[in-house]
Amino acid sequence: MEGGGRGRFCPSASLAMTYFAGGVGEDPTNANEPHEQEIGGVNGEQGEGKARSDELWRRLAQEMRGARLGAGIRLVDWAKKTGWHHSHLSNVEHGRTKPSEELAGAYDDAFSPPENPVRLQRLRADAMAADERSRPMALPSPRGTAPRAPAMAGDEALKPAAGSHGVWRRWRAGTAVVAALLAVLVAGLLTFGLTNGFGRSSQDPHRKVSSGTQPSVPGDDSRFVADVTVPDGSRIPVDVDFTKTWEIRNVGSAVWENRFLQREGPTDGPGLCSSGPRVPIPRTPQGASVQISVHFRAPHLPGSCYTEWKMVDAEGRYFFPNKGSLYMDIQIVDRG
Repeated sequence: MEGGGRGRFCPSASLAMTYFAGGVGEDPTNANEPHEQEIGGVNGEQGEGKARSDELWRRLAQEMRGARLGAGIRLVDWAKKTGWHHSHLSNVEHGRTKPSEELAGAYDDAFSPPENPVRLQRLRADAMAADERSRPMALPSPRGTAPRAPAMAGDEALKPAAGSHGVWRRWRAGTAVVAALLAVLVAGLLTFGLTNGFGRSSQDPHRKVSSGTQPSVPGDDSRFVADVTVPDGSRIPVDVDFTKTWEIRNVGSAVWENRFLQREGPTDGPGLCSSGPRVPIPRTPQGASVQISVHFRAPHLPGSCYTEWKMVDAEGRYFFPNKGSLYMDIQIVDRG
């Protein structure tokens, strides 16, 4: 939604095409940010390195969030000041996304003490180094050329005359390259046909849909108005039921009917504020504002609570895929 820092409808997620190389998919989403890497079969020193790496990234996220909160700056205000999207900053501070060196530097410039001006950048460098140490050694490709057998007595007598097989070897190598390219193409087309075209199964209930599958409503638009209840940074006791209410305005030329606010990601689990998966949006004519309320229950333990919500139709298709989510970012605290 246009205007207002929190609760705007902006890009719900990058639509990342899947590229195939020898049957292996790569997802270039957030290509400018360091990525978590899945490492299979890690044990021994590699397992210890992975644990150390994860701990450093968690510590960095906590330090960054603590530095901002210690300075008394709200996430929405910090997003406006720095130019980073509030959803990205929240993901970084909650350990869901690794920060770039530039972002860690921005936190250092704003919050780190003069006697230790690059402490967050140094911690990030330590985490990156731990990542490098935890990576498994590269294994030879199963499709690689088999080792040549050691020469035996009499092999020289079996060798063809010089140059007699040169053309044959070049032709055979060229044929292998063509066959490999065809295999990659077939695998890519098959996978593309079995998914929604972006490497994600169409059965995924939380899939990100392309603009081609979103409801077509000419002139449709929305704008964030206010957090009516539970503003960002609120402190809610553990195990308490509470209601979050947002106000948004229909600034387009279409009437809102049969629409819903749907939660992104899981709706319940350890450390999460639990809620229903979606709530109906009352009928809203052009130019009118509407308040949308969601009932939550705080988790059993203190910590941060962050949720995102998107406007969808009855089939779960986004109305505003290129606008940000309504979101709630609060702290769960012990009962005082």
